[in-house]
Amino acid sequence: MLIQRRELRPWCLAGGTVEEGETAEETLRREQIEEADVTVKNPILLGGQRVQFPGGHYPNPTKRFIGDDFYQLRYYCEVDQILPQTPDPDHDIINKRLFVPQSEINNYLGWGITGQVIFDQAIALYHHLHP
Repeated sequence: MLIQRRELRPWCLAGGTVEEGETAEETLRREQIEEADVTVKNPILLGGQRVQFPGGHYPNPTKRFIGDDFYQLRYYCEVDQILPQTPDPDHDIINKRLFVPQSEINNYLGWGITGQVIFDQAIALYHHLHP
């Protein structure tokens, strides 16, 4: 499984916000290129979750979120091509990328039980698609 991080930040999955006129799948493909320098294939929506910021707004004022909550979508996809690394256009830095065994993914991300369910679902889907 592919994870990435910016300097002095925790490991995370590549992702970001939808740009005007973009579909969720187009956002997935663009963010993978921008943040992890990979192209992906076979995107399948696993689900989504509502993220709330009660009593306040999203803590990063540069983001375009309106209101106190938004939705995060989780996709299964496969790396198609690994590209030469380039600076992330949002931060002008080259993110570190790392492929880790699925058994270790939650050690890097620390998403707890909810995260483990998501990763188990993705692995089950992989085995279904590649028997």
